[in-house]
Amino acid sequence: MAAVARGARTNLALLALLAAAFLTGWLAFAFATAPSRWSLIIHATSGFAIIALLPWKSMIARRGMRRAQPARWASILFGLLVVVSLAAGLLQSTGIALSIGPLSAMDFHVGGAIAAVPLAVWHVAARRVRLRPADMSRRAALRGGAVLAGAAAAYAMSEVIVRASALPGATRRFTGSYEAGSHNPDQLPISSWMFDPVPEINTSSWSLRTPGRAWTYEQLYAFDDRMTATLDCTGGFYSEPSARHTNRREAARPRARIPGAARRDGPARLLVGQVGRRDRSRRSASLVAVAVPAPVRVTARTPSRCRRRPRPTRSSLRSPGC
Repeated sequence: MAAVARGARTNLALLALLAAAFLTGWLAFAFATAPSRWSLIIHATSGFAIIALLPWKSMIARRGMRRAQPARWASILFGLLVVVSLAAGLLQSTGIALSIGPLSAMDFHVGGAIAAVPLAVWHVAARRVRLRPADMSRRAALRGGAVLAGAAAAYAMSEVIVRASALPGATRRFTGSYEAGSHNPDQLPISSWMFDPVPEINTSSWSLRTPGRAWTYEQLYAFDDRMTATLDCTGGFYSEPSARHTNRREAARPRARIPGAARRDGPARLLVGQVGRRDRSRRSASLVAVAVPAPVRVTARTPSRCRRRPRPTRSSLRSPGC
């Protein structure tokens, strides 16, 4: 009975850690600011805690393998996918191997996690574990805290080793992304959301249309103001290209102005993947056109209640994802 109780606690802990790792991994895609760093820390700590519990889980699995069960292949596949995702995450974070054949380590990391979800749901439903009062005791909480503390220490030590060894992972941005194509746009990785096709622009017929005016590609390319934008695809790479944007003289022309629009020149930070206001409940219409290495123009409408006393507003940039 004691072995069964320990196995139940291990399974419950692994379930909680897998859920935490999965959720914080997706949250890391959504941020390009400080929350991304914290979500990645929790994500990595959860991963190291899962690794710490693998010896106990292996004993549970060996007992289960001795019993003839009809769908144990699904449990084996689930375990293999989790191991693949963990290994690929370590390769990606350290930079030891950023690509494996035609796919990146991040592809294996995310793909293994997504493929494991239906198997995880089946595994939990087929092998239900009852939560007992002893599982919520002070002793159980101390054991869980010790595992988390050890996992956090292992993560911190891994970061120290990566930097001391000068591994590629030491150059990561706080979002976990690696630099690519900052000074050579041709080296910028092609990135799109899932099965979206790669857009192709015919520069001879393409134009940027706004409520006040339309610009051709040649007109936009002729603008001489420059800005450096940080493009961070939180799925693995970032770039800091220099781009042209609308100059002040052009923006001052009546036909180029948009009623109720606020203009802010200077450095901007753009996120390829997902960017928005921290307060999602407060939204204002935004007009954004971004092309790399093509020109960039950003304008944002101020809310109607602010038009008597105009004040600059932040512009929100959002793309379908990477």
